Amino acid sequence: MACRVVWSRRGLRDIEAIADYIAQDPQSNAAAVIRIVGQTKTLARCPHSGRVVPECDDEHIREVSAYSYRGTYGFGGEEVTVAQSYTETNFALTSDSMLPSIAVLQ
Repeated sequence: MACRVVWSRRGLRDIEAIADYIAQDPQSNAAAVIRIVGQTKTLARCPHSGRVVPECDDEHIREVSAYSYRGTYGFGGEEVTVAQSYTETNFALTSDSMLPSIAVLQ
C-alpha cells in the first residue's frame, strides 16, 4: 500500500529558500531542488528508500540527498512527512530539531 507524502511548512519554506538562492546564482545547480523533490515522490511507494539520518539514529527519520543538499523526512503508519531541506554545510541536524516537524508521526 502506498503512503501519502506531505511536506511540513518548514520543509516547504526550506525548499523554496534553496530554489530562491539557486535562482540568484546562475553557477549553482538547480537540478538539486528538482532531484530532491523528485526523490520525495518515490517515498510514497518506498518510505525506507532514504538512508537513516546518522545524527538522529532513528529508523523512522531518513533523508534523501542531491549534491550538497539534504531533504529529511519522517514516516509512520501511512504517511511520510518531508520535514526539512538544507545544505549539508549550514545546518547541524539533531533529532530534537526534527521532532516539531514530525511529532504527529511518533
